[in-house]
Amino acid sequence: QSWQVVVTPHDSLGAGEAGTSSIVVQNSAPEVVDASITPEGAGTLDELLCIAGETTDLDGDEVTYKYSWWVNGVSTETEGETLDPSHHTKGDTVSCAVHPTDGDAEGLMAPSNDLLIENTPPTVASVVVGPDFISTGDTVTCEYIGFHDPDGDDEPDNTTYQWFVNGLPIEGAS
Repeated sequence: QSWQVVVTPHDSLGAGEAGTSSIVVQNSAPEVVDASITPEGAGTLDELLCIAGETTDLDGDEVTYKYSWWVNGVSTETEGETLDPSHHTKGDTVSCAVHPTDGDAEGLMAPSNDLLIENTPPTVASVVVGPDFISTGDTVTCEYIGFHDPDGDDEPDNTTYQWFVNGLPIEGAS
């Protein structure tokens, strides 16, 4: 923006010669207060989102963002607002930073707090109860197929069983 002022001196008998001066107002860089990562309590399979905090631009320019991500203090080279779960696993510490820009100037980056990647519960593909036809006194068995722990093979399989009859738990049955 260019501002100009014209000053014209006056007395009771007339106006004098005008004087002028101008100044160019420089662009101000945008500012972001902070950044955060969601979801809180993220696990191994969660995509992470870096969110910019309160942002101001004194010139009223539209602000866009660039992003940086780190896992255990090492840059992932990811520049988008999301971090794919392939970059982290249980126990990793993840952080991001937001870099605001108004197209003319880039503001200072705003870092997030660290986010610790938590445990992701295991899953089973299916549960099978058998045999298909039973009578009073028969032994009923249960098997599960496809145990998967996304946190890795070093996690033990501590699967538990709870039997129910007509919706009521059977104490001591395993």
